[in-house]
Amino acid sequence: MTESALSGVALIGVAFVSVAIPVLLGAGGVLLFGARMVPRWRLRHMALRRLRAPHAAVVAIDIAREQVVRHLTGLITPVRSRISRRHHVEQSRDERCADVLDSVARELRLGASLHAALVSAIERHQFDEWQWLAQAARRGDPLTTIGADDLATRAISLAAEGCDAVCATESAARTLRANAAIAADSHAAVAHTRASMNVLAAVPLIIAAWLVVRDGGAREFFASPPGVGCVLGGVALHWLGRCWVARLVREARRTE
Repeated sequence: MTESALSGVALIGVAFVSVAIPVLLGAGGVLLFGARMVPRWRLRHMALRRLRAPHAAVVAIDIAREQVVRHLTGLITPVRSRISRRHHVEQSRDERCADVLDSVARELRLGASLHAALVSAIERHQFDEWQWLAQAARRGDPLTTIGADDLATRAISLAAEGCDAVCATESAARTLRANAAIAADSHAAVAHTRASMNVLAAVPLIIAAWLVVRDGGAREFFASPPGVGCVLGGVALHWLGRCWVARLVREARRTE
């Protein structure tokens, strides 16, 4: 082999070694220190992605919760308005009784008898719940034998027994108005609590249903024995909490 051929082979060998050694070193470094060979911008991008993923999930959950609360409030508001109207009708009975008793007291001050004052006051205010009392007064039946099952009828019965009729009817009217005001204030105070209870009770159920519909893992979990146990325990605690809050609301609305 000539000298020129030897020199060519030597150059090729040097070139091969000069290229192969860095490649081999780089491959070994990647295999041994792969985590450290990742560029910093790549690590920063991966870290931001990991940080943004939970934040995005939290934001999505917050938005979904706000939408659920808004829709539930829209559904609950008509029900609350119907309950409030019914409650207003029930509580206004005390106020109507107070108006009738005030009219009876005015008629008595003008010199009318108790029977005539009752008939005139009931007809003037069109108080249908006391039509039986007006008929008894028209017939001249003794008012001491009426079924005195509330404050207003007890006041009329006491007035018929001979006590100061004007004082008895006016005192009963003031008491009924005070009771109606207290009941209205207590109802307004617990209305927000009842609405919050209804919303907070419905949100977990809706979120659980949404997870079951959207996530296969959630469906598998709720179909398993531990999932069924969690559902039963959650429903039991859910019902217990609603009963407890409802009892607190009833106690707060009590005016006796």
